[in-house]
Amino acid sequence: MKPKILFISEKWPRNNPAYGMSCLYPTVFTTLTETGLAEFSAIHPDEWLITQGERIDGMLLTIVGTYEDRPDIIFYSWLSSQGPEPELIGICNPRMVTWARIKTMAPNIKLCGIWGDSAWHMSQQIMRSLNSVFDLHLTLDYVFSPEPHNYLSLWGYPLSTSIFHGDPTGQRFIDVSFVGSLGERPDRITAIQELRNRGIDVKHFGGQTEDRLTVENYASVLQQSKITLNFSTITSKGRTKEAIACGAFLLEPETSPTNIWMTPGEDYITYKMNGDTPDFDDLATKINYYLQHEDERIKVAKQGYTTMARKHSPMVWWKTVLGRLGFKND
Repeated sequence: MKPKILFISEKWPRNNPAYGMSCLYPTVFTTLTETGLAEFSAIHPDEWLITQGERIDGMLLTIVGTYEDRPDIIFYSWLSSQGPEPELIGICNPRMVTWARIKTMAPNIKLCGIWGDSAWHMSQQIMRSLNSVFDLHLTLDYVFSPEPHNYLSLWGYPLSTSIFHGDPTGQRFIDVSFVGSLGERPDRITAIQELRNRGIDVKHFGGQTEDRLTVENYASVLQQSKITLNFSTITSKGRTKEAIACGAFLLEPETSPTNIWMTPGEDYITYKMNGDTPDFDDLATKINYYLQHEDERIKVAKQGYTTMARKHSPMVWWKTVLGRLGFKND
């Protein structure tokens, strides 16, 4: 029998409807539908607050208290706000006492957190506060060492193959791209300018919150890119997985933890770092080399794409998570 899942998650990035739908829709929700491994529904605390004028806690306790509607698993994606109303963080997220009451009312329900920014100190603080009642935390961009027994490190969200796909050997019209916001990241502005100073024409796209890219348009940029860049060093950002899934050639820092899940030099290529700063000469040299040696660039992109399909497909992702929660799908 398929488990019944309830998601408590944001509907909009940063609790702001102007940014479009949360990234959970084309990833977690879509892939769970595609795999058919569970039945699920979702309640969005940000939407609930706007439409009902109250916190989600009462509704959540009502669902858990009603036997016929009671889920087998509750996945909780903590809502954060980096906008002008940071107090929404406190209002939108269920209280700690609510999670404790759920576990008391229905101890067989599995509680699982999903953490897309698990290296962030605030995320780690909230995870620790929930450890006494949560059965599992999924960390999607960072590996704790040593990893606590109720933590599972996976490489990003599961990606819908109907959106994130691409032929590594196909025609691509963008030589070099970077997709990500610049407004709050002066280091990224500097990196792009340093490369342009070295003759590299980096095409920048601001993503969902800056350029209001839809997920389909975002994927289209990666599908048209020969080379796409990542500048993050502490965590393996979603763009790394999404780039490889779209058949692009990925270049990112040698210090990125992507090497936990993929093989540098085979599935993607790294560039040197000088402390916390990219070695821009090395990066520019590698960009030029792989633009000039198409066969080698395509070989790496194909290998990454193949590894992704074999080791990090939505079916593998969901079977791993559900299995860890006690729901085997052999």
